[in-house]
Amino acid sequence: MTVQNACPFTIWPAMFTGPGSPLPNYTTGLVPRIGFIGERIHSFANHKGGKPELTRQSPSLFLTIGRLPVSGLAVIATFMIQTQLLRTGIPPASLAEFTLGTNGAADWYDVSLVDGFNLPMSITNNVGCAVADCPVDLGPNCPAALIGPFDSTGSPIGCKSACEAGLSSDSRNSANCCTGIHDTAATCPSSGVEYYSYFTGDRRACRRPSSRTSNYNSEIFPRRLFSTAVSTDSLSFNGRILPFRWLRDSCQCPQCVHPSTRQKLHRTSDIPLDVHPTANGVKHANDGLHIRWGSGHESYYAGEFLERYSSPQRLHTFHADVDPHPWDVKELRSATDLYLSYASIQTSSGLSTAITQLVRYGLLFVTGVPNAESSNEACELRKLAERFGEIRPTFYGETWDVKDVRNSRNIAYTNIDLGLHMDLLYFQHPPRYQILHCLRNRVSGGTSVFVDALHAALTLRACNPADFVTLASTPVAFHYINDGHHLHFEHPTIQLAPTPTPMSASTSTFSADLDPDVRAIQYINYSPPFQAPLPSSTPAPFYSALQRFVELLESPAARYEYTLREGDAVLFDNRRVLHARTAFQDHEALHGEDATSRWLKGCYLEADAVLDRGRVLRQQL
Repeated sequence: MTVQNACPFTIWPAMFTGPGSPLPNYTTGLVPRIGFIGERIHSFANHKGGKPELTRQSPSLFLTIGRLPVSGLAVIATFMIQTQLLRTGIPPASLAEFTLGTNGAADWYDVSLVDGFNLPMSITNNVGCAVADCPVDLGPNCPAALIGPFDSTGSPIGCKSACEAGLSSDSRNSANCCTGIHDTAATCPSSGVEYYSYFTGDRRACRRPSSRTSNYNSEIFPRRLFSTAVSTDSLSFNGRILPFRWLRDSCQCPQCVHPSTRQKLHRTSDIPLDVHPTANGVKHANDGLHIRWGSGHESYYAGEFLERYSSPQRLHTFHADVDPHPWDVKELRSATDLYLSYASIQTSSGLSTAITQLVRYGLLFVTGVPNAESSNEACELRKLAERFGEIRPTFYGETWDVKDVRNSRNIAYTNIDLGLHMDLLYFQHPPRYQILHCLRNRVSGGTSVFVDALHAALTLRACNPADFVTLASTPVAFHYINDGHHLHFEHPTIQLAPTPTPMSASTSTFSADLDPDVRAIQYINYSPPFQAPLPSSTPAPFYSALQRFVELLESPAARYEYTLREGDAVLFDNRRVLHARTAFQDHEALHGEDATSRWLKGCYLEADAVLDRGRVLRQQL
């Protein structure tokens, strides 16, 4: 294969060939009208006589061509080596793709603009096959939303793809990027890409990708182009390393996964450590990969399946999980679904909206909840809770009442000011979600206060990282020793997830998994009324770190206040959002009436049930 520079300026090739591919030797670029013979993909370092070749033992090659907007060959070469442009190229970049068939199978090739355009490119051949090319310079007339970057004279040297240009509001669920619900060949057609017509219109049309056969279904923006390169213990699928052990363990055939129960029928430990395909046992088939293993077992993997489980971001999208949205008061007030009517959540779409709001912000108000029935068995709170998930019983029962009770054994059952806290942190696994339904409120005061402790923790991490690490690594004991109960457990004030987040996991190493800088905040544990005495050995930095954290929590900008009205219900994330209540005065109690002028009925929800229902609804809708 020969790559020739037909441009009037020097260009630089960048190649990507799968796992372990070294860089080519052409670090000073190709001057005009000069070409080079394609390096041996298996090892650029082992070519002989200056005439290496593209081999069928390592059959996939991706080639991009670069032109940098700076002057001086030495400077350019140094810059490119440091940024590793020669390894894979940096978009926008025209892309030539080759896959050589084996045992008489077709050779595939195309010119792709999936990563945008920077230089005209053409693939010709000497055996009479069709030409694949994008021969026109698309830079000068590139749409404003896509154009750039520019050289020192102000001329464009690239035209981005709609995905690379960031035209989608959410790149994780975008037709432009083929992600989220668009992550299949059926839901992400090329014509769904913004500005697609610019790249295919009259006088600037790029020809369809070509091969020795006429049924190559990839277009200007290829959506399902798969590349593989096989090594001794793994293969590279679209640039991601998939070990053979993982592939064999992940087989989805009826012998490996029961068709109706969808339960796995073998153990990971059953997979031989030296499992490998037969010679020529890896083939592209039906929009995916077919593998014949040395044992004779055959596996088929849909391309979508391999992309999903080799990409933490795609797996996160597949599970339809909702990312938390940290907030202060100003931010929360812009949430459009903070208040929803009870009637609206009786529909599937309304309930999906409600659960999404609850998971994203950790706070949701439902208005118009009937309050006539107050018994534990028939109360409307139970119906509301079961709409969202499953009630979690505690030693308080499935539901419980919050009233002003004289000589109460719980501070919540008094009328005094109740500071910011979380419930039941003396449990090993405190309840995740809580509901409070206002049955009666005829008192002065009693305003509810909510603070997003996640927002405060993220602010602390950014502004005082040492304090953040201290609070994430110092255990704090909580206890409840009263009324016939003896409960205690330790939690760090800021509890981190055991592994990195999906957005960082792809770049982290095992040693980094314990680094607080790359681990997400999983829970906050803060409840002064139920905090046990600290050990005398508690490190001194903990006290100052906690003070700075509390200053953030108590900031007026962080406190969202709302006085519940009769028929209102509030749902909140008890592992993230702190709640409080101002003192109130019960005028009826002062005159000897029963202490029922402020009456809330509450319960807790199982987290998994709420999250499960939300995922199912989002996928259905």
